[in-house]
Amino acid sequence: MSLNYSFYVETSESRDQVIDSLQRAIRQSSKTESGILAPGLVVDVRVSDEEDIEYVKRRFQFEPNLTLYFHKLKFNDFEESDKSLVLAVLRLMDKGAGDSALEFDSGDILLRRVSGQILLNSGGDFWKPSILSFVDVPYKMSDDKDMASTSLNQIRQG
Repeated sequence: MSLNYSFYVETSESRDQVIDSLQRAIRQSSKTESGILAPGLVVDVRVSDEEDIEYVKRRFQFEPNLTLYFHKLKFNDFEESDKSLVLAVLRLMDKGAGDSALEFDSGDILLRRVSGQILLNSGGDFWKPSILSFVDVPYKMSDDKDMASTSLNQIRQG
């Protein structure tokens, strides 16, 4: 059994380039047919299908071209797998990715990138200080309401 996260991203990189980038970003990872295997984490990298595109357009107002599915292995070190997940997401955003969103089990929004601004959800317990220490880019902590806003203007007006 695993805990699952979805990362929807607009990027100019191909699926294979993303897999290579992730492997370089996460130590002790190895390529698989569908993505990478990292400590406590399996990452499937897929070209976004029509269902993902429609869902993201409706919920987040952008069209992803890649969807990454992170499967956190339940009986492994959660802190290590959270670190790998955050490093993977940051690597993609560092490579010039457009808008993006990270969800836990297709519900709770953990991270959004809207027009270049990175928002982290202050609710819940994912962004512990030990995990935040890996976030080396400017960000804003936001509540659930701001995370669900559909545009940067709504976020600023909140």
